[in-house]
Amino acid sequence: VACSEPIEAYKCLNVRACPGGEMEHCGLDFSGMVCAVCEPGLYQSGRGSQCLRCTASSEVSAYFFPVILLMFGPVSVLILHKLTVGGRGLKSRTLDVVASTMFLSLIFCQVTATLVGCAASLPKSVSGWAHVLAHSIDLLDVVQLECITGFSFGAKFAITLMVPIHALLVFLFSYGFAYSVRYLPGGKPVNWNIGINNYSSFLVTFFISILQSTLSVFTCYEHPNGRASMISAPQIICGSGE
Repeated sequence: VACSEPIEAYKCLNVRACPGGEMEHCGLDFSGMVCAVCEPGLYQSGRGSQCLRCTASSEVSAYFFPVILLMFGPVSVLILHKLTVGGRGLKSRTLDVVASTMFLSLIFCQVTATLVGCAASLPKSVSGWAHVLAHSIDLLDVVQLECITGFSFGAKFAITLMVPIHALLVFLFSYGFAYSVRYLPGGKPVNWNIGINNYSSFLVTFFISILQSTLSVFTCYEHPNGRASMISAPQIICGSGE
């Protein structure tokens, strides 16, 4: 309940952030609308379940995140290309089994993360590990972008939406570099068809996460006063234009 609107009640999804008591009273390190924002100098962890203090390493990881992608992204793409080009036999069949297992595991993790992100009512027997699993695959939750001064939810949301484009740029850079030298590691000439297939496989593999992130601005929960907030960012009222 806000002091400026004493008869307007808002629902808080995070029990730790809203311990109850006086109006506008939030838990330790929380503030803002429905206590969904961390105090300055802190960043949200576990999809907003707790606030942790920004450290020097947190700021370094946030600033160097693009550099890390540029360093390891092309290497990963070229390794994937080499594995895709692999011939037949027991080794090839083993790689197929490993790839299929990883694909199904990632799909399972994304479905679980989607259920958690939609605030679905899960049985207590699975709720704990479901939240842990959902948090473990949230890359931006690990990077701690909130430690960068002035970094807002809108900027983080824009970065999330740009993931397919970022991946496309990494693929184009990797294959463009390989094409300029005409050979990939192992003496294989560049095959753009395999590159297109691998990028398409990336989109298919992470389609659920991409779709969930895109539609998160329309996933809201209702307050007792009739208003609604975004589940992924409760401090933002749905339809408010923020």
